[in-house]
Amino acid sequence: LSTLISFVGVLGGSLSNDVLNTIVTPLPSIWENSIEQNLLLKRNVLNIISSVATLVGPDQASLLYPIALPMLNESFGKEENVFLVEEALRMWLVFLRLSNGYNGSLGALFTRAATLSKDLEHVIILMRITEYYIMHGGASFLNDHAQTIQEVLCNLVGEVRPRGLAYVALVIEALLRS
Repeated sequence: LSTLISFVGVLGGSLSNDVLNTIVTPLPSIWENSIEQNLLLKRNVLNIISSVATLVGPDQASLLYPIALPMLNESFGKEENVFLVEEALRMWLVFLRLSNGYNGSLGALFTRAATLSKDLEHVIILMRITEYYIMHGGASFLNDHAQTIQEVLCNLVGEVRPRGLAYVALVIEALLRS
């Protein structure tokens, strides 16, 4: 399904709200019923939502928040979902890029960043997400999440390789500009 959605996007097509609802309506049920041997379906659900959000653009992407944000939160919150983290981070970045600025719904997810920063495997995308929040959230974001940013940076400074450090430096630069 995500390949078909990408194909429609390449051809310059668009999705009406009815088609969008038809595509995403079964996804929460698939997500909830993906247990034990079917856990890999959750990664496919995240991929489909990312593809749909990319295709529909900023105006309709916010319609996906009630479905996507709880899935993102769960992807980061349960130990058995550790294999979902990479796909969930990609989806998170897609939604940030499509947002029309900082909003509380997406902002609430940032509390997961402190825990995610302990795993150095995802430093680059986590720093891109953090930089995006700082640039678009400004003082409002910093007031809400200064402690989380501090925890993230403390977890990373001195622990990452030079390539990762370049992304940490971008976050620090964004902080200085705010």
